[in-house]
Formats: sequence, structure tokens, C-alpha cells
Amino acid sequence: MCGLFRFKKDHRTKVRSDVETGKLEHAAGQLTDVSRKMHHLASLGMESLCKTSFCPKLRASCDNFVDLTHVLTDTHLAEFETVDPFIEQFNATLDKHIASFEQLLHKENFHSLLLIVCTEVERQMERVIMKCSFNRLGGLQVDREFRQLSTYLSGVAGWTARERCARLAQIVALLNVENVEEAVELRETTRASSIARVLPAADAMKVLQLRTDLPASLIQKLDL
Repeated sequence: MCGLFRFKKDHRTKVRSDVETGKLEHAAGQLTDVSRKMHHLASLGMESLCKTSFCPKLRASCDNFVDLTHVLTDTHLAEFETVDPFIEQFNATLDKHIASFEQLLHKENFHSLLLIVCTEVERQMERVIMKCSFNRLGGLQVDREFRQLSTYLSGVAGWTARERCARLAQIVALLNVENVEEAVELRETTRASSIARVLPAADAMKVLQLRTDLPASLIQKLDL
């Protein structure tokens, strides 16, 4: 009889324990769902902040790139190495604007904003580059500028910033080739790499066509 009583007691305890466990699991699931929704809302907020506060300034700053000559001489290149015509001021302006939000945002939200800004920087820089014409020395100069930009962005946003600018890196590399043969080799190397966003062949062709000193007839025949 005592054994039967103990069995019933243990059974009730187990049932109650299972119910309580179920409630705890349900509550934990709800908290996870709330956390996920809050994270999504925070991401949307950072995207909205970038759109309203950063995009207009980035667009205006990048537009200055179009006003510069990119078909350069050795003299131009030497002068630009001494007195930078674009990227130093661009980085300084961006850094000042970024700094104004650092104390206002939670650390995770601030980092999220930085990565979103990196993506927008890439988009705006590609936009203005595609409006310009380059020769070999102009490609070398834009490569210098991209390296400074990439170093700055990875310094403030971490290594992920370089991944966000992978497409722009490929564009700059194509502008910096010595000849069409090097462009083909570069594309083969890129496709064989671990880069997630390989520049489509049609876009690579458009980039090479910005080079005034590469034969257009040869570019059109390339298999990129």
C-alpha cells in the first residue's frame, strides 16, 4: 500500500514537472521570438538612419569624384601622391559623421550601422566610377584611393567591411590592369577564389570599357 502511494506521488510530481517544463520551454520560445523581432526592428532602424542621414552626404561627397580627371599623366600621379585630390577628404568627412552617432547608439546597433554604411559607400563609389573614363595611370590612382578607403572602413567596422566592398574591389582591380590579357587572368583568379560576390561578366565588360587606352575591339571579344 505504501509502495502504491509512493508511485502515485511520484507520478503526480512527474506530470507537474513535465507541465512546468513545457511552460518554461514555451516562455523561452516566446522570448526568443521577441528577441528576433527586436533585432529585426533595430536593423530596419539602422537602415532607415543610413538612408536619411548618410546617403545624401555620401552621394554629394562621391559626386566630387566625377569632377576630377582620371586620364592621368605621370605629373598628375606624382602630384596626387603628394596632395590627395579626393579620398582623404572623403574619409575625413565620413569619419566625422560616423563619430556623431557613436555615443548615441547601443554598441551592436552602431556596428550594424557601420556595416550598412559600408555597403552604401560601395554603391555610391561604383555609381560615380561608372561615369568616368580612365587610363592606366588613372586606374593606378583609383587603386590607391580604394586601398585607403578599404583600410579606413575595416578600421572602423572590422574585417567584414572588406567583404561588403568585394564588388568595388573587383571593379578597381579591373581598372588597374595593364592590358586585356591581364584582365582575363584576373577574372580567372577571381572565379577560382572564395569571393562570394563575383562581378558578373557583363559588368566586368562595362568596367573595362571605361579604360580609354585598352582596344575596344579586343574588349568586346573577351570571354569574361
